[in-house]
Amino acid sequence: VIPNVGALVTSWDNTDYSVSAGAFLEQFAEPEFDPNDWVSATNQTLDLVRKDRIVILQNYLKSPAEIARRKYLLANYLLVKGRRTYLAYFAGNTMDWYPEWELNLGAPRTSASSVKELLWQGIYRREFANGVVLVNPTGRAVDVTFDTPLKRVDPVGGGPLDARGRPQGSLTTVPVTSLVLQAKSAEVLLR
Repeated sequence: VIPNVGALVTSWDNTDYSVSAGAFLEQFAEPEFDPNDWVSATNQTLDLVRKDRIVILQNYLKSPAEIARRKYLLANYLLVKGRRTYLAYFAGNTMDWYPEWELNLGAPRTSASSVKELLWQGIYRREFANGVVLVNPTGRAVDVTFDTPLKRVDPVGGGPLDARGRPQGSLTTVPVTSLVLQAKSAEVLLR
């Protein structure tokens, strides 16, 4: 059984979902969440991941052109990703495909039982063998600086599969040594 538990932002729900095979989180880590709700939902999700449960994160797009939203949803997924964690977002068509889903960040270098363990320079950071994920769920911009240059990943295109069932879109990268992470934003960077 994998129940739809919503976004896990309801503080009064103390259901122990760890007795199920996993959880389907609809509208996980929405950019509109209050930062305290974001922390609570992320911690509950990390708890399920730590228990090796199946965790399916699903969100909705108004349009495939919502690149900043896609980056935010992807980075939040990568922040909590475990062995059996999955992500889907789409814009009115469940046959959407997005180029950022093909990123190879490699194995995680860091994991956390609480999101506060990922706090770094006022935002949240998770290290992977081939890259770094940054999430700023707060209402203010945060400047960050890196010890070594990284490559910011920017998706181009994506959305519904073409008439032959092939995905559309690509990824571009831009070298960076620092970034301004705007409020409610995220970045995925490659080494």
